[in-house]
Amino acid sequence: QVATTGANMDALLNTMTGHWNGAPYVEIVKRRDASEDWRVRFSDDPGNSWATNNALAKAAAPALVSEGAYVGYRLRVGARYGIWTAEVPHTTGTATTVTHGLNTTRAAVIVTRVSAGGGDRYYRHPDLSAGYLLKLNSNSLAASDGTLTSFGANSFQIAAGAPSGTYRVLVMAARAGYLCLGAYAATGVAGAGGPFLAMDIAPLLLIQRRYNAAASYEVLDVVREPANPTFKDLLLNAPNAENTNSNQFDFVVGGVKCRTDPANSDSADSNASGGQHVYIAIGRPVGGVCVAPVPAR
Repeated sequence: QVATTGANMDALLNTMTGHWNGAPYVEIVKRRDASEDWRVRFSDDPGNSWATNNALAKAAAPALVSEGAYVGYRLRVGARYGIWTAEVPHTTGTATTVTHGLNTTRAAVIVTRVSAGGGDRYYRHPDLSAGYLLKLNSNSLAASDGTLTSFGANSFQIAAGAPSGTYRVLVMAARAGYLCLGAYAATGVAGAGGPFLAMDIAPLLLIQRRYNAAASYEVLDVVREPANPTFKDLLLNAPNAENTNSNQFDFVVGGVKCRTDPANSDSADSNASGGQHVYIAIGRPVGGVCVAPVPAR
């Protein structure tokens, strides 16, 4: 991940991932200093992109504004890292089985139609109730939805009733040392009384949202704020510029601490009493052979 200008984004990401030796990746870029759609690109189709904050089909990837302030993330695709992606054809009337082979039921699945007509960005998290989905392009609470079904350790289905077209599938599976999926219950208590999200990684990026009420997807990371607490968030479901709000999180080795004061209006998205949340956290191993120590924050 890197925070830089639009002019430098591609070169810096290429340099930082050069040791991947051509391995496939997922790239997510967002402007911080002005309202602009999210840009999601894939190494198997780098000329096109789509946005998490709308339901449009993929289109030619827009150029970044040279002087704009951006943050960019690249996720390495591979079973070791828990990331799988592909474009999948689907025809209405017959369920389509998508086989990812990541061998775990602890997987988040994002699916959207990228061909003509586009469609909602369906999001299944393993800690949601069975049969319930969220949508990345909406702040609506989780709802019963049969568009994606039959989740197993290595596959799931796009339901027969889904419209025909080409779908982009992104699967993010739990992997010790790299990717953590979880849920937490808000405490409605500020500071030390806030919930702690225990993880088996040193977290670098957190995407979380409340699912039992209308709420935004908060995106926080350590590249934009290298010191705790983090409170500059981006909203995955909106094109808004970076927001400096009253939500406060500490990124520490082994998890994330939510310190948000529920008396503040922003707390509805992170620590309001009664809130139920799901999250995806991406980071690095915290120890082991050939793993550098992780400094405290």
